[in-house]
Amino acid sequence: MNGVNCYSMRFRKDRLLLSLAQSVHRYGVTPNIVTALGLCFGIISGIAVAYRELLPALVLLFVSVFCDVLDGALARTFNRVTAFGLAFDSVADRCVELSVVIGALLSGIILPIGVIAIIGSSALLLMRTISYLFGLDTNYALFGRVERITFLVIGLIAPSTSRSIFCFVIVGVFGLVSSCQIGIFLRHQRISASLSI
Repeated sequence: MNGVNCYSMRFRKDRLLLSLAQSVHRYGVTPNIVTALGLCFGIISGIAVAYRELLPALVLLFVSVFCDVLDGALARTFNRVTAFGLAFDSVADRCVELSVVIGALLSGIILPIGVIAIIGSSALLLMRTISYLFGLDTNYALFGRVERITFLVIGLIAPSTSRSIFCFVIVGVFGLVSSCQIGIFLRHQRISASLSI
Protein backbone atom coordinates (compact mmCIF):
# COMPACT_ATOMS: atom_id res chain seq x y z
CA MET A 1 0.00 0.00 0.00
CA ASN A 2 1.92 3.04 -1.22
CA GLY A 3 0.78 6.63 -1.09
CA VAL A 4 2.19 9.41 -3.21
CA ASN A 5 4.50 11.11 -0.73
CA CYS A 6 8.15 11.68 0.13
CA TYR A 7 8.61 8.06 1.21
CA SER A 8 8.71 7.12 -2.47
CA MET A 9 11.84 9.28 -2.88
CA ARG A 10 13.69 7.39 -0.15
CA PHE A 11 16.06 5.46 -2.44
CA ARG A 12 17.06 8.60 -4.32
CA LYS A 13 17.89 10.26 -1.00
CA ASP A 14 19.91 7.19 0.01
CA ARG A 15 21.95 7.39 -3.21
CA LEU A 16 22.63 11.09 -2.68
CA LEU A 17 23.82 10.44 0.88
CA LEU A 18 25.79 7.28 0.06
CA SER A 19 29.29 8.76 0.43
CA LEU A 20 28.36 10.56 3.68
CA ALA A 21 26.71 7.40 5.04
CA GLN A 22 29.84 5.39 4.19
CA SER A 23 32.08 7.93 5.95
CA VAL A 24 29.89 8.01 9.05
CA HIS A 25 29.70 4.19 9.08
CA ARG A 26 33.51 3.91 8.93
CA TYR A 27 33.71 5.79 12.23
CA GLY A 28 31.32 3.34 13.86
CA VAL A 29 28.39 5.75 14.06
CA THR A 30 25.11 3.81 14.14
CA PRO A 31 21.72 4.96 12.83
CA ASN A 32 20.43 5.19 16.42
CA ILE A 33 23.27 7.57 17.35
CA VAL A 34 22.32 9.81 14.42
CA THR A 35 18.66 9.63 15.50
CA ALA A 36 19.64 10.66 19.04
CA LEU A 37 21.66 13.59 17.69
CA GLY A 38 18.70 14.68 15.58
CA LEU A 39 16.45 14.46 18.63
CA CYS A 40 18.84 16.65 20.66
CA PHE A 41 19.08 19.28 17.91
CA GLY A 42 15.28 19.24 17.53
CA ILE A 43 14.62 19.73 21.24
CA ILE A 44 17.14 22.59 21.39
CA SER A 45 15.36 24.06 18.36
CA GLY A 46 12.08 23.99 20.31
CA ILE A 47 13.78 25.76 23.23
CA ALA A 48 15.10 28.42 20.84
CA VAL A 49 11.55 28.88 19.47
CA ALA A 50 10.29 29.37 23.05
CA TYR A 51 12.81 32.22 23.43
CA ARG A 52 11.85 33.60 19.97
CA GLU A 53 15.36 32.98 18.63
CA LEU A 54 13.94 31.96 15.27
CA LEU A 55 17.09 31.92 13.11
CA PRO A 56 19.00 29.54 15.43
CA ALA A 57 15.78 27.54 15.87
CA LEU A 58 15.41 27.07 12.11
CA VAL A 59 19.08 26.13 11.67
CA LEU A 60 18.84 23.58 14.48
CA LEU A 61 15.59 22.21 13.05
CA PHE A 62 17.25 21.84 9.64
CA VAL A 63 20.15 19.92 11.24
CA SER A 64 17.64 17.73 13.08
CA VAL A 65 15.77 16.95 9.85
CA PHE A 66 19.07 16.22 8.08
CA CYS A 67 19.97 13.74 10.86
CA ASP A 68 16.55 12.12 10.34
CA VAL A 69 17.30 11.67 6.63
CA LEU A 70 20.83 10.42 7.31
CA ASP A 71 19.84 7.85 9.95
CA GLY A 72 17.44 6.17 7.53
CA ALA A 73 19.98 6.18 4.71
CA LEU A 74 22.60 4.73 7.04
CA ALA A 75 20.24 2.01 8.30
CA ARG A 76 19.12 0.94 4.85
CA THR A 77 22.54 1.18 3.16
CA PHE A 78 24.25 -1.00 5.77
CA ASN A 79 21.30 -3.26 6.56
CA ARG A 80 20.96 -1.89 10.10
CA VAL A 81 17.16 -1.52 10.08
CA THR A 82 15.72 -2.81 13.36
CA ALA A 83 12.31 -2.70 15.03
CA PHE A 84 13.80 -0.63 17.85
CA GLY A 85 15.39 1.77 15.36
CA LEU A 86 12.09 2.28 13.53
CA ALA A 87 10.25 2.95 16.80
CA PHE A 88 13.03 5.21 18.13
CA ASP A 89 13.07 7.20 14.89
CA SER A 90 9.29 7.67 14.99
CA VAL A 91 9.33 8.73 18.66
CA ALA A 92 12.23 11.13 18.01
CA ASP A 93 10.43 12.70 15.05
CA ARG A 94 7.27 13.29 17.06
CA CYS A 95 9.28 14.67 20.02
CA VAL A 96 11.00 17.19 17.74
CA GLU A 97 7.66 18.29 16.28
CA LEU A 98 6.13 18.54 19.75
CA SER A 99 9.12 20.52 21.01
CA VAL A 100 8.74 23.11 18.25
CA VAL A 101 4.96 23.37 18.74
CA ILE A 102 5.29 23.73 22.52
CA GLY A 103 8.01 26.35 21.98
CA ALA A 104 5.69 28.27 19.65
CA LEU A 105 2.87 28.11 22.22
CA LEU A 106 5.14 29.29 25.05
CA SER A 107 6.53 32.17 23.01
CA GLY A 108 3.10 33.33 21.86
CA ILE A 109 3.85 32.72 18.18
CA ILE A 110 0.64 30.71 18.08
CA LEU A 111 -2.45 30.79 20.27
CA PRO A 112 -3.76 27.77 22.24
CA ILE A 113 -5.69 26.53 19.18
CA GLY A 114 -2.26 25.45 17.93
CA VAL A 115 -2.56 22.57 20.39
CA ILE A 116 -4.23 20.76 17.47
CA ALA A 117 -0.68 20.22 16.18
CA ILE A 118 0.20 18.50 19.46
CA ILE A 119 -2.90 16.32 19.26
CA GLY A 120 -2.14 15.34 15.65
CA SER A 121 1.48 14.54 16.38
CA SER A 122 0.60 12.55 19.52
CA ALA A 123 -2.10 10.57 17.67
CA LEU A 124 0.37 9.78 14.90
CA LEU A 125 2.97 8.62 17.42
CA LEU A 126 0.39 6.30 19.04
CA MET A 127 -0.80 4.80 15.74
CA ARG A 128 2.72 4.31 14.40
CA THR A 129 3.79 2.63 17.65
CA ILE A 130 0.82 0.26 17.48
CA SER A 131 1.60 -0.47 13.82
CA TYR A 132 5.25 -1.24 14.62
CA LEU A 133 4.16 -3.56 17.45
CA PHE A 134 2.28 -5.58 14.83
CA GLY A 135 5.39 -5.56 12.64
CA LEU A 136 3.76 -3.33 10.02
CA ASP A 137 5.29 -0.40 8.19
CA THR A 138 3.61 3.03 8.11
CA ASN A 139 5.25 4.48 5.03
CA TYR A 140 1.95 4.44 3.16
CA ALA A 141 0.59 7.32 5.27
CA LEU A 142 -0.56 10.17 3.06
CA PHE A 143 1.34 12.92 4.88
CA GLY A 144 4.96 12.36 5.85
CA ARG A 145 7.32 14.28 8.07
CA VAL A 146 8.50 16.53 5.25
CA GLU A 147 5.01 17.96 4.81
CA ARG A 148 4.59 18.54 8.55
CA ILE A 149 8.03 20.12 9.01
CA THR A 150 7.45 22.37 5.98
CA PHE A 151 4.28 23.79 7.54
CA LEU A 152 5.98 24.12 10.94
CA VAL A 153 8.74 26.21 9.35
CA ILE A 154 6.25 28.33 7.39
CA GLY A 155 4.28 28.80 10.60
CA LEU A 156 7.38 29.97 12.46
CA ILE A 157 8.34 32.57 9.85
CA ALA A 158 4.81 33.68 8.93
CA PRO A 159 4.38 37.46 9.37
CA SER A 160 1.14 37.21 11.35
CA THR A 161 -0.22 35.15 14.23
CA SER A 162 -3.25 34.06 12.21
CA ARG A 163 -1.06 32.63 9.43
CA SER A 164 1.17 30.90 11.98
CA ILE A 165 -1.86 29.36 13.66
CA PHE A 166 -3.23 28.23 10.29
CA CYS A 167 0.06 26.46 9.46
CA PHE A 168 0.25 24.76 12.87
CA VAL A 169 -3.38 23.63 12.59
CA ILE A 170 -2.54 22.14 9.16
CA VAL A 171 0.32 20.22 10.82
CA GLY A 172 -2.18 18.82 13.32
CA VAL A 173 -4.65 17.92 10.60
CA PHE A 174 -1.89 16.14 8.64
CA GLY A 175 -1.06 14.10 11.75
CA LEU A 176 -4.71 13.26 12.40
CA VAL A 177 -5.36 12.26 8.78
CA SER A 178 -2.29 10.00 8.74
CA SER A 179 -3.31 8.54 12.12
CA CYS A 180 -6.78 7.70 10.79
CA GLN A 181 -5.27 6.19 7.67
CA ILE A 182 -2.99 3.95 9.76
CA GLY A 183 -5.93 3.03 12.03
CA ILE A 184 -8.08 2.03 9.04
CA PHE A 185 -5.22 -0.02 7.61
CA LEU A 186 -4.64 -1.78 10.97
CA ARG A 187 -8.36 -2.55 11.24
CA HIS A 188 -8.36 -3.92 7.70
CA GLN A 189 -5.31 -6.08 8.52
CA ARG A 190 -7.02 -7.38 11.66
CA ILE A 191 -10.19 -8.27 9.72
CA SER A 192 -8.14 -9.94 6.98
CA ALA A 193 -6.22 -11.95 9.58
CA SER A 194 -9.42 -13.10 11.31
CA LEU A 195 -10.94 -14.17 7.98
CA SER A 196 -7.87 -16.22 7.06
CA ILE A 197 -8.02 -18.24 10.31
